[in-house]
Amino acid sequence: MALILSIGRSNIHNFTPLEKAADFSRRLSSDKADGGLRHQSAQTVRELRSLTGFTVSYSLSKFLCWLCSLIFFPLKVDGKEHIPKIGKAIIASNHVSYLDPPAVGVACPRVVSFMARDTLLKNPLWRWALKGIGVISLRKSRSDVSALKIALKRLSLGQIVVLFPEGTRSPDGEIKSGSEGVGFIARKSKAPVIPVYVKGTDKALPRGAKKMRRHRVHVYFGAPLVIDDFEDLSDREITDRIMQRIVELKNLKNR
Repeated sequence: MALILSIGRSNIHNFTPLEKAADFSRRLSSDKADGGLRHQSAQTVRELRSLTGFTVSYSLSKFLCWLCSLIFFPLKVDGKEHIPKIGKAIIASNHVSYLDPPAVGVACPRVVSFMARDTLLKNPLWRWALKGIGVISLRKSRSDVSALKIALKRLSLGQIVVLFPEGTRSPDGEIKSGSEGVGFIARKSKAPVIPVYVKGTDKALPRGAKKMRRHRVHVYFGAPLVIDDFEDLSDREITDRIMQRIVELKNLKNR
C-alpha cells in the first residue's frame, strides 16, 4: 500500500490543484452545462467506476498493511464511533510520516480513497497497487480539475476520502497550516469532516529513515465537523477550523 499518499506539497505555488480553489470553482461551474464528466478523459471515467466497494486488491492491500502493523507499528484506535457506517465523509489527518496513510487506512473500518501525485504512478507495480486501492491520481504540474471531480464524485456516492491538509510531513511533529483546497472540497461536497490525529508513526518510520522500527501507533478519530454550519465562511476559514480541531485533538490526547 502506498506510503506517500499526501494531498499536497509544502510550497503552495508548486501545487495548484488544491490551492487554487477559486479557479476550481469557476471551471467546475463552466462544465455543468455539458454534464461535467463527459469532458474527462477515458482514464478519468474508468477511475470513477473503479471504487464501488471492497475490491480484491483493496482487501489484499489492507490485509498486508494490517500484518505489517502487527510487526512494526501495533495500532491503537480511538473514536471509531465517529465514522459513519454509511454515507459520505472526509477524513482530515495530520501528517508526520509515510506510515500515516496505511495507519489511517487500517484504522478505518470502511473503504477509503486517498489522493496521490501522479509521479507515484510511473512505476508499473506501484500503479497497479495504488489503482487497486482506489487512489485518485493528481497531476501536480497544473490544476487537475478531473482529479477534484473524482474526489467530489466519490463523496457524492457516499464514500470516504482521506486528506492530509498539511500536504507534506511535518519535520518537527507540530501541526502546520492546511491547504485552502481542503476547505473547498469540504464546502463543495458538504460532507462531514472527521479530524484525525495520528501519533507515533514518526517514531516507527522517521523522516529520512530507511527501515521501520517497532513502535506503537495511536489513531484518534474526533467528532465530525458539519460543514453546513460554516456556510458563511471562506475556504481558508473552513480549512483553519479543520486544522484547529486536529490541534485540539492532539492537545487532548497528549495530556
